Amino acid sequence: IYRTPDANNRIGTVPGQSGRLVVVDGFWEDNLGGILEIGSNGRGTLIVSTGGSIFGEEVFVGGNGGGGTLIIQNGGVMTSPRISLGPASPATATVTGANSRLSLQSLGVGNGFNSTLSVLAGGLLDNDGPTSIGNDAFDATTGTIRVEGTSSLWRNGGDVRVGTGGDGLVDIAGGGRAALNSIYIGRGNDLMFGTGAGTVTVHGTNSQLVCAAMAI
Repeated sequence: IYRTPDANNRIGTVPGQSGRLVVVDGFWEDNLGGILEIGSNGRGTLIVSTGGSIFGEEVFVGGNGGGGTLIIQNGGVMTSPRISLGPASPATATVTGANSRLSLQSLGVGNGFNSTLSVLAGGLLDNDGPTSIGNDAFDATTGTIRVEGTSSLWRNGGDVRVGTGGDGLVDIAGGGRAALNSIYIGRGNDLMFGTGAGTVTVHGTNSQLVCAAMAI
């Protein structure tokens, strides 16, 4: 078990270079409510794999650097109050494999730079709160969430907004499923400049999008 002594942690801190952290068969807990920045001046990669777990950090993927990559695989687990993809550089996040899980309370994808979050091969994305996809009208940002493969699931308890300032895309394919409370497609955000463009596609055998409310 590693409990961070600092409120803020960074991966990839040297310009022009890459930093990589792999969490396997261990538990990383942040009790200080700090920020984990993946890609801070340099390129950053975080992998949470077999038996690995991270709890408690607010996460910025693609900070002030060359981009950020988050991979949760082979049963790895990450729990965060909030994750932002692409706030200051391009970002990707992948949740792949049975029992791999990303749990959070707020999610932004494409918050300034193009970003993609993929749920593959039985992975689980579980968000209790709001999700916004494609958020920056000024930089023409594109945010994408992909759910692909049998038993892959995106569960969202809050509002999902696709195209809240930039362009947003949701793609559900190959037997993937999304169970959402409500989804707003291409309607922008009343609090932001920009109309936003949203696209949602569902294709492939047994692929499903289930929601209590939808507005286009």
